[in-house]
Amino acid sequence: MLAQVVGSALVAMMGCESAPASIPAAVPNAIARPANADAVLARCEGYRETVPEAYGLCLKQGIGGLKTVADVARVCGLAGAWELECRAGWVGAQSRKNVSPQVLLEACGDSADCALQQLDASPDADVLVQMERCQRHAGTLAEACVGHALQRWAVARPSAAEVARVHSRPGTYDFQIGTFIGMVAQCQGTVVCPTEEGPLAKGCAQGQASYARNPERCGG
Repeated sequence: MLAQVVGSALVAMMGCESAPASIPAAVPNAIARPANADAVLARCEGYRETVPEAYGLCLKQGIGGLKTVADVARVCGLAGAWELECRAGWVGAQSRKNVSPQVLLEACGDSADCALQQLDASPDADVLVQMERCQRHAGTLAEACVGHALQRWAVARPSAAEVARVHSRPGTYDFQIGTFIGMVAQCQGTVVCPTEEGPLAKGCAQGQASYARNPERCGG
């Protein structure tokens, strides 16, 4: 709905003889990509007071040539309802280039979808570090991010010592950790579920039972 409203506003403005001369005529299908924040802001200035939503869309569509996270944050921070899409759009374009995963993650800002994609695309080899990154960057999708990390960990057939290391981690994801330890217990048979009370033991029992019912999920 927002895109339709903004699109209609853009069409109306472009067809109006009194529209400011500075309005970029090619915003919906921009080819030129300004290389710095000042250039993007100047190109979109004609929308800022007249059609704020069109201004945000213009900013979002003009960021392809930006080179730094600081410029992205500056431009997208002014894009209003388009801010998260603005950030995610830049990250998506840069991920096909030789850009550091950490830089891309920082550019995501508060976009949980963007952060989750980057965290999944470039996970840390240490599952506990990856879980901490999920908590720090993935916002409302932190739990899903942690689940993805633990699933990769369990599928990689961790040793008993590695399971004990992860088991000893205190925190808010004990049930999820337990679930995937249950997967290891059932699919590898190299560890057993803990017997003490608590969410980790409960998760482990449920995870083991689930994989016992569906052994094909253990894979090869």
